[in-house]
Amino acid sequence: MPEASRDRSSGTFGKNMKTDPAAPYFPFYMIGLVSIGLASWLWIKTRSKPANKKKWFDVSAIVTGIYVGVFMSFILGLWDQFYLIPFPLLACVFIIYLNMRFTFFCDSCGKRSFSQSWLSRVFHCPHCGHKLK
Repeated sequence: MPEASRDRSSGTFGKNMKTDPAAPYFPFYMIGLVSIGLASWLWIKTRSKPANKKKWFDVSAIVTGIYVGVFMSFILGLWDQFYLIPFPLLACVFIIYLNMRFTFFCDSCGKRSFSQSWLSRVFHCPHCGHKLK
């Protein structure tokens, strides 16, 4: 009888597996991420001028990106994968740039919109039609 099937039948399958050293940190990460998201959403929602909304949206994008990048670096360090740390950090920087570059708040209606055409020089609000870019 193979070793693995014998272990399954006796109920000891998986007892020799190592636990993930990062597992206890994931709930704290998720609580922090949800807290940042709710706080920034409420803060941006209560701003009256679109310029202030854009400014605080950019700040919240940077704070969230730094939070995610630091946590990913910490987890990769726990897993002894130090050579992989630059890749998620570069991805975080790129995502922050895209969020800041292609998110607009309309001067007319105050709603947020995203431009998905990276090469277009003109963008209009999808809610009211006001020219944003």
